[in-house]
Amino acid sequence: MRVGGATFFVRTSSRRRWLIAAWHSPHSLTWRWLIDFTLLEGDARCAWPLFWKIPCKTSLQWGIRLPWLAMVSFHSQRPMWYREMYMRLRDKQDQRRTG
Repeated sequence: MRVGGATFFVRTSSRRRWLIAAWHSPHSLTWRWLIDFTLLEGDARCAWPLFWKIPCKTSLQWGIRLPWLAMVSFHSQRPMWYREMYMRLRDKQDQRRTG
């Protein structure tokens, strides 16, 4: 289901992963954040770690494991606004003309 830039309860291309909620601004090339649910299989079906977190300069990722069953995870990324991309392109073109 989609409502504006928000998406809720959608299957992904992975047969064991579902998108719970996500936000994608219509003014951005990239999605902003998402929460997904993944059924674990094989070696990933363990009890530990129950919680994980990966901070980065441009994003944040964390997850909660439901031991031997599934994982709920959150992913974010810095948006790439169309306006900023256009302004960078325009500045480069201006430099070429005047340089």
